[in-house]
Amino acid sequence: MSDSILAAVGSNLRLLARVREVLARQTPLSLADIQSALERSDARALYLAAHKLKGSVSNFPGAAVIDIAAAVEAAAAEDDLDRARQLVPQLSVALDELLARIDVALRGSAPHP
Repeated sequence: MSDSILAAVGSNLRLLARVREVLARQTPLSLADIQSALERSDARALYLAAHKLKGSVSNFPGAAVIDIAAAVEAAAAEDDLDRARQLVPQLSVALDELLARIDVALRGSAPHP
């Protein structure tokens, strides 16, 4: 599992640590943008926020968050905000799982004393 995470950054641990830092800082903002768009019933803003989030994690093929963000994006494109609302909790969990996978990869690749 951590091998695919490392492969996504060419086994560059410094880059992976930086990506993790950026994701940890930006994903709460992305989720807030998604939630705000849903609260305003703004399908266009929801689409853009989901699309941006999907792009942010697209370097990690196989991560569930990509598929869920794409599903939120599709729901927004179809103006199906009820379906999007149902997906948001899954999106949050999938983001947490991706960050945890990155943490495992970083810990597993650290030099051992």
